[in-house]
Order: sequence, then C-alpha cells, then structure tokens
Amino acid sequence: MDIPSRRGVKENIDEATLAALRDWRASDHFSGREKAALELTEEIVADDREVSDACFARVRQIFLRGGRPGAGIRIGFPDLRE
Repeated sequence: MDIPSRRGVKENIDEATLAALRDWRASDHFSGREKAALELTEEIVADDREVSDACFARVRQIFLRGGRPGAGIRIGFPDLRE
C-alpha cells in the first residue's frame, strides 16, 4: 500500500474508495456531488492549468443553494458568488 493510501486508511477511508479514486471519473463509486468536488480538487492542484469556468459552473450548480456556498465549499473557497 502506498503512502497516500495508508493515510487514507488512517483517516477511515475504506480501501474500495481509495482504489476507486484512481479512475474516479468512470467509477460508479462516487456521487455527482463527490465527482464535482474531486474535479475541482484536481484542477486546483494541477500545476499546468487553472480551474476552468466549466468546472466552477458544475461546482456552483451542485454546491450552491440559495446563492450561498455549501459547507464543503466554504472551507476552501469562502466566496464563489460573482
């Protein structure tokens, strides 16, 4: 088991979820909400690109309710409103 997987297990993430992360886009293991969060995370940490407008649009559609960010988004992005 690699170091990130060991840390995931330590944080109580089951091994099936960790294995599904390798191909999260095609996996049925994750909900649409989880896939939006994974896409945003992937675009944020990628050194060779910026977060696309399309990605932000998907995240806004899924996480914003009543014009306010959901709790999961507030942690990393305090204000996604335009």
